[in-house]
Amino acid sequence: MFPQELTQLNQWLVWRFEPNGDKKPRKVPYYANGTRRHGKQGDEADRDALTSYEKAKSALEYGYQGLGFAFLPDDGLIGIDIDANADKELAAKIIGGCNSYTELSPSGNGWHIFVKGETKTFKDNDVGIEVFCSSQFFTMTGNKTRSEERRVGKECRSRWS
Repeated sequence: MFPQELTQLNQWLVWRFEPNGDKKPRKVPYYANGTRRHGKQGDEADRDALTSYEKAKSALEYGYQGLGFAFLPDDGLIGIDIDANADKELAAKIIGGCNSYTELSPSGNGWHIFVKGETKTFKDNDVGIEVFCSSQFFTMTGNKTRSEERRVGKECRSRWS
């Protein structure tokens, strides 16, 4: 389902939707022990509370919507989140250029890409792209865009625009 490179890391958690006022519900991360993720992401307490893929998967029986993967400082991973409202041609260029594990987001309309590397976290709502490195988390679905994408690629090969 997920690349072995990811399932071997103790960076897993679970998440569920929670009300967010008049806005759409938020995807809130929880540790597999049932505690809401809190404190400084990537510090010793956070790393100790994150868990294996198997333990996080077992925690799903307690009413969570899905699995999550936490990005940590110095883990060498970058997450690219392409929203459903992003330009489809640009999204295809990014996905093709990265040639890495890509899955559909929980909505089924956006994409999450994992690549190896380091960068700064940034978000561009106008384009519909958010990049995570060293913090945040991805909601995980395992709904791969192509069956051959079972590894985390080293870097994106092409420019995005």
